[in-house]
Amino acid sequence: MLDQELGFHPKHDRVKSGEVVSSKGWDGEFGPFFEVVSGKLHVNYVDIARSDYVSHALAGDFKVSLTAEIQSEELITRHQALQVCESIITAGANTDVFLCVVRNIDDWAVAGAGAAQLQGRGYELEFAELRGAVKPTSEQNRVRREVQKRHTCQLGSNGIAYKDGSSAFIFRALP
Repeated sequence: MLDQELGFHPKHDRVKSGEVVSSKGWDGEFGPFFEVVSGKLHVNYVDIARSDYVSHALAGDFKVSLTAEIQSEELITRHQALQVCESIITAGANTDVFLCVVRNIDDWAVAGAGAAQLQGRGYELEFAELRGAVKPTSEQNRVRREVQKRHTCQLGSNGIAYKDGSSAFIFRALP
């Protein structure tokens, strides 16, 4: 699911910058986001065991409209993007990898791709290699985990731009 379908927490970087307005997602929760706590990067997310879908449903917080218009072709395209990105992540076999960001990009020339060669419509996916224990937050339903390494995968109509941690983006043309 895209970030806008999962919702934007008030502490999300895109909310704090004014790019988007904070809003709950399809299930009445806010989606995951990266945050810096005590100088270290973390992923902040809803723990499914702490979420109360029954209460959200009874309160009318489910928003079917956020996903109702998605067609099969779009779902397949998103899944293919996820598969491509997962295939190039260089995490170890037993590494805990968390998908934190999924954005639809209308045009990389406007959005500002990590590699100048990237063109057309596509997606940006950001993954986090997690380490350490789950830590509570001040919100009962949310937890956070420290990020060991952040991976960014940008897909366009002509290729993929990939960034492994703090390295520079590498462009790979599509066959």
